[in-house]
Amino acid sequence: VLKSDNFGFAKIRNSTDTNAVAKPETTGNAGLTWRFQRDPLQNPPTAIALDSEANGYVNSGDANMTKGDMRAAIADYTKAIQLNPDLANAYLYSNRGAARGATGDLAGSISDSTKGIEINPRLASGYDVRGTAEQAMGDTDAAIADFTKELELTTSKNDKDYASVRLAVNYYGRGHTRAGKGDADGAIADCTMAIQLYPDYAEAYYNRSSLKRAKGDVDGANADRAKAIQLKPALARQQ
Repeated sequence: VLKSDNFGFAKIRNSTDTNAVAKPETTGNAGLTWRFQRDPLQNPPTAIALDSEANGYVNSGDANMTKGDMRAAIADYTKAIQLNPDLANAYLYSNRGAARGATGDLAGSISDSTKGIEINPRLASGYDVRGTAEQAMGDTDAAIADFTKELELTTSKNDKDYASVRLAVNYYGRGHTRAGKGDADGAIADCTMAIQLYPDYAEAYYNRSSLKRAKGDVDGANADRAKAIQLKPALARQQ
């Protein structure tokens, strides 16, 4: 079974959603992708209720996140929050949570993203960050619930592709966790759902092939492996 690489999401699509001004991504803890954004539902970028000094730290934090300097980003966001503790925007906590998660501080990531959600329950990025941390901690049910809520907030009639891909990743991630727990049937079912949602999901075919082979379904395993390699020839080099 392939190891986790953000469960293939970053490689499937560099996603954007209709409610986000920006949704950059950074790879950190456990190969997962931690996403951060300014959420206009909480604070339009032209009307952020922070003083100029705090905004300077916010901009520096965003830049450091983009560069991958998570510890510097955490320090910047923390300073911005300290300067305006009563006016700190929800996305600041979400972004700091993403940075903390990328450094391996999963408990801090959950704490910050939860704070962001408490400030603004429609903070899509908060649910995504918290779900990613929960996923890394093995709390699959909680992660799926948060990813589902994120989908409810970010999906529009014009962005069904994003919804299908994101949900496919959720199923693939849960299947990965189930496989690690020895639940081959559950893992196969989740890979199958991922494929139904995103038919070009090569990694899902490949992992389902391994699971089928372990259960003695040689024909099914061979068919899935062939499909995976057709979609992504590099998988032919995997053992």
